Amino acid sequence: MNRLLDTIIQAGQAKGLNQTDIARLAGIHPGSLSRALSSGRCQLVTAEALARAVGLRIVCVADNDLAEQLIKGSVF
Repeated sequence: MNRLLDTIIQAGQAKGLNQTDIARLAGIHPGSLSRALSSGRCQLVTAEALARAVGLRIVCVADNDLAEQLIKGSVF
């Protein structure tokens, strides 16, 4: 979860937002974000709200190396 939260924070910072801004845009208390970052634990619904707040979305994809290579264009 740390990697996901770090990605969200970095996306927010690229838009000029600090952690407090991101939390407020997501509708959560800034202390909740701080605790999630320090513990590495966060409910998925909270992570989704944080991601949306910075213009990201969380998706699940099949764990398939060939599909990943096709998406990256590195098969041929």
